[in-house]
Amino acid sequence: MKGLEAIRKQILDDAMAESERQLQTAKEKADARLASGLAAENKALESLLKKNSDEAAMKKDRMLTTANLEARKKLLTTKQEMISRAFERAEDIFKQMDKEKYIKFIETLIRDYAETGDEKLVIAPADTEILDAAFLSKANEALKTAGKKGEISFAEEKGDFSKGVVLLGRNSEINCTLKSLLNQVKQSLESEVAAVLFR
Repeated sequence: MKGLEAIRKQILDDAMAESERQLQTAKEKADARLASGLAAENKALESLLKKNSDEAAMKKDRMLTTANLEARKKLLTTKQEMISRAFERAEDIFKQMDKEKYIKFIETLIRDYAETGDEKLVIAPADTEILDAAFLSKANEALKTAGKKGEISFAEEKGDFSKGVVLLGRNSEINCTLKSLLNQVKQSLESEVAAVLFR
């Protein structure tokens, strides 16, 4: 009987050992599959995170670029408005210039811009009382002193402008109106004015 018990015990022990080996193998395979699945999930998650991060970075760059462009547009618009206001103010100051200074200014324009000194002078309707025969005489004297004919005369028509004059020669028309002069100054000094305004 003892021999039979020993055989039975041996068979049970072997069966138990085999069962534990199979259980261990199954557990190892399950762990390996779980680890493989987790690695794949982690890789997919990392890929998704990288994609989202790249897209977020691109969106951020686009938003910053757009914001910078908008800021530059607004700054440029503001600068242009301020420069325009500066020239509007200059025009107002010019229009309020006292009579004597204004007459002297127009005389200087005629002396400097007349080509021959016998042009016709178109004046603004508002200037008919200031720019009279006495003014014309002084302007012609200034032209003679500058080596020109000194024979300018008033044109029959009045100009469609507020201040300044237009010199009509035989083959030329020289615009010395306030608007034209300010536009010339604006074009030549715009960058300098901007530098003063936006230091």
